[in-house]
Amino acid sequence: MAYFLLGFFVLLAVLLLSRWVAAANPARLVKAVRWTLIVLVIIALGAIVWAGRFLLAAYVLPFLIPALIRGGLGGLGRRRSGGAQGGRNSGGEQARRTSGGMSREDAYAVLGLAPGASETAIREAHRRLMAKVHPDRGGSDYLAAQINQARDLLLG
Repeated sequence: MAYFLLGFFVLLAVLLLSRWVAAANPARLVKAVRWTLIVLVIIALGAIVWAGRFLLAAYVLPFLIPALIRGGLGGLGRRRSGGAQGGRNSGGEQARRTSGGMSREDAYAVLGLAPGASETAIREAHRRLMAKVHPDRGGSDYLAAQINQARDLLLG
């Protein structure tokens, strides 16, 4: 009977977790996985120390700390372009690297406007595009930065 209840709760937990993963924002999901790994590593080290295996903890710790700092466990401590994040958080870095390189023609093309469009058309195109690609809605930081840069360039 106890195994039946344990199996039921494990199945329920897996179903709830799978629904959360399917509906989660990718950036929040990556952050949750990172923090889960950190907590699990801390719990494992605590269990090793509590069991009196100080030498084992002393052996594992020098390898684990640099891995956490460098990003060995799920990219902790740094942001990668591509990889687990799908290039999302690298957009700000890319926008900074390419800032100043956009021409007026490029800005009109980014906003999907013909050269010489009015200020109202520029603002409307910016609003429409940002509603689609805003990072808070799961869009790209890079595209949002490009759209903002195009608007700023055209509006002066």
